[in-house]
Amino acid sequence: MFRKLVLISLIAVSMIVGCSSNPTPVPPPAPTVPIVVTAPTSQPQPTNTAAPVPTTATTVAAKEITIEAWEDYFRPQKVTVTIGTKVTWINLGTKKHNVAYGNLFDQDFNPGDSVSYTFDKPGVYQYYCVQHSLSETEGMVGTITVVAP
Repeated sequence: MFRKLVLISLIAVSMIVGCSSNPTPVPPPAPTVPIVVTAPTSQPQPTNTAAPVPTTATTVAAKEITIEAWEDYFRPQKVTVTIGTKVTWINLGTKKHNVAYGNLFDQDFNPGDSVSYTFDKPGVYQYYCVQHSLSETEGMVGTITVVAP
């Protein structure tokens, strides 16, 4: 009889604990640390579908550089290159873009396409996307500073 009473008590306690509205708390997952990978700027890199944070300035000694055109910004936004550097803009966004600087260059390019220009004179060239800029200096703009080697 005592065994029967203990067994019934254990079953009752199991049912009460198993149906409790306050389950045992589960600890949150350990925080993750993002991994940052730096790649050469002269080669287009595979991209993530999430829009990355724009970088502001890059100095390049190479003879070619790639600038990424995203939805509403260029990355990097400012670069310094030497005379004779070929700059290629690649459209990694989903919108059609344009890259323009006065009468020097003005080219449209669709998602996945690219356009290029080789800078042969020193100076500061503030270019912009005609479709996504408020003006030549506000919105989707970038600056290329060309210096002597």
